[in-house]
Amino acid sequence: MSDPPHNYDDLFRAIGEVTVSWSYLETAVDAWIDAIWFSWGGQALGIERPRTSLGRKLDFIRKWYGGEEKWPVLFPDLLKLTVDRIDRLSDHRHLIIHGLSLDFADFPETGITTLELVKHKRGQRLRANRAYTVSDIKALRDDTTKLAIMVGAIVEIFATDSGLIEDRDDSLVKLLSKL
Repeated sequence: MSDPPHNYDDLFRAIGEVTVSWSYLETAVDAWIDAIWFSWGGQALGIERPRTSLGRKLDFIRKWYGGEEKWPVLFPDLLKLTVDRIDRLSDHRHLIIHGLSLDFADFPETGITTLELVKHKRGQRLRANRAYTVSDIKALRDDTTKLAIMVGAIVEIFATDSGLIEDRDDSLVKLLSKL
């Protein structure tokens, strides 16, 4: 009997790699929020500095950017290239990390796993599901890693401009470039 064309180890490895790459991205987003909060008027927004929810973090960055004069001129597509993209990818990450595989036993033969997640929001039961291959999951890992590096570079520009970073050996970009 021959081995099936797909194996669970590849699937689990790809999911783990998404988890790790996403932690780098969230670290970069947190550093961005710190740079905004401590050096670019984030405290003047009149809202609490977000610490946990990714949605609140992205909303905070959007609100700050909307009231900013300097950065939208220098980086007019900043939100589209980063925050909006993170928002879109986060739905996939959430489904991949927290979703239940509906066809787990069939994966070795098909190479596809359909992940489903049920959320309860405001008294409604919301279902999300999507089929993924290992290649799809690895593509998410790659996109997440690239975004982490991009956001890290933005943070470095902000932090260098404000004097938070003086020594480039301490830079987030240096750390993220090792990915």
